[in-house]
Amino acid sequence: MKHRQKNVSAPRSGFAQLHPVVQCFYLLAAACVPMFFMHPFFLLSAMLAGLFYSFLLGGKKAAKKAGGFFLLACILILVNPFLNHAGNTILVYVNDLPVTRESIFYGVIFALLLLEVLFWFSCWNRIITSRKLAYLLGTRFPSLSLLFTMVLRLIPRYGKTADEILKGRRGLRNFEGKLSFGKRIRESSSVFSALTTWALENGVDTADSMRARGYGLPGRVCTVSYSGKKEDVVLAAIWGLSMLGMVISLWAGGLKVSYFPITRLPAWDGWMLWAQLFFSVLCWMPLIFDVWEELRWMRLRWKI
Repeated sequence: MKHRQKNVSAPRSGFAQLHPVVQCFYLLAAACVPMFFMHPFFLLSAMLAGLFYSFLLGGKKAAKKAGGFFLLACILILVNPFLNHAGNTILVYVNDLPVTRESIFYGVIFALLLLEVLFWFSCWNRIITSRKLAYLLGTRFPSLSLLFTMVLRLIPRYGKTADEILKGRRGLRNFEGKLSFGKRIRESSSVFSALTTWALENGVDTADSMRARGYGLPGRVCTVSYSGKKEDVVLAAIWGLSMLGMVISLWAGGLKVSYFPITRLPAWDGWMLWAQLFFSVLCWMPLIFDVWEELRWMRLRWKI
């Protein structure tokens, strides 16, 4: 029986065809900038942009992952008020422990932060392939590039190997049906032992293979080359202007947020509105660029 090899290349996306440097800076900025501000608008905007963009890239698989992410966020919102008792506005006592309005609101904020990071890094996994990562880090940081590449392949490859080991053990015993709890523990420990042995041997083989091919030697260049286009320059300029506007707004003091002991959000002044505009452009630009490229492609097909 032939096994089809899964396609691990980047999805058909206009943003995915840009230069890896532009993609890397854009995705990291969209995921990490809200961490420094912790403002509800920035977190919500980044979360929604990452959610819709992950749907555009992943389709039904992204929708299933999004359901799990939202379930995790709901659990975090429910648990946080019982673990964090800071805040001055006490709503109720549970086992002599106060549940405050500030802790509930901060749980929602932290859940938004978790969701936007998960969504944007799911987009990262689909756009920044191992080949692009090797291009970005391989020349200057070969060890770091190899580490990131192996980590990105770790979970899917090891999961597939563990499944093959388990099926092989059951095939040798000609066993079908359910195992008891104790037998499942012993079976899992045996599979883990075999998987650990395979991982160590595979790591040694990979290191020997990379050393034989001259990986990390001075003067070695990456086999993949990416050339810049006018779209890269335009997107990089938009990214730079957005970040500059965010920094100026922060320096002007329009983005200071505090949640304890009392929640204080910045006033909706001119600096705040400019910062929101710049950040919205930063977050939604990949999605807008992909939709625009898709419309251009449809227009060309209609002309034909």
